[in-house]
Amino acid sequence: VFKVDLMAPKTAKKANARSARAPSVKAQSATKESPQREALRLEEFLPFQLAVVANRASQMIAHVIEDQYNLQVPDWRILVTLDEYAPLSPNEIAGYTSMDNPRVSRAQRRLTDLRLVRCESDPHDGRRKILTLTPLGKSVCRKMGPEAHSREAWLLEGLSAEERNALSRILRKLKAWTENFEMVD
Repeated sequence: VFKVDLMAPKTAKKANARSARAPSVKAQSATKESPQREALRLEEFLPFQLAVVANRASQMIAHVIEDQYNLQVPDWRILVTLDEYAPLSPNEIAGYTSMDNPRVSRAQRRLTDLRLVRCESDPHDGRRKILTLTPLGKSVCRKMGPEAHSREAWLLEGLSAEERNALSRILRKLKAWTENFEMVD
């Protein structure tokens, strides 16, 4: 089974360890010595390639999820994250999913209105909200799983077992490398 944990949140310890390892964009560009700037070829540019494949894969799953459950991509990402890691705060969900806080907030309100997610005050910090799945939310997650796995299997049919293993290793490595990426002017 192909499994990549792209959902793990950033932690302070990891941030400190990786910031020493992963140079900023400015530091990296300063180490490259090239008298002429090479033209950017979008189809060969790794971030573009990753974004296209990720968007297509997400849209494949989204069509099924939207049609059957009336959920948008941020909705089901939050549901699946809560299914695996709850209870979580909205900020923790943003860390797991790499979604920005406003998007998480909008989806959280929608999921609460749909009675799929319960939002309560943290008993230790009244300013902080804690999200968990409702029984209905858990049920929807269980029903979505097979459809999502079916789409994932179709996507991976184009790769050999060796290529799937290599892809999994490479994605884990890129995720770890970029986890604490900092843009520097």
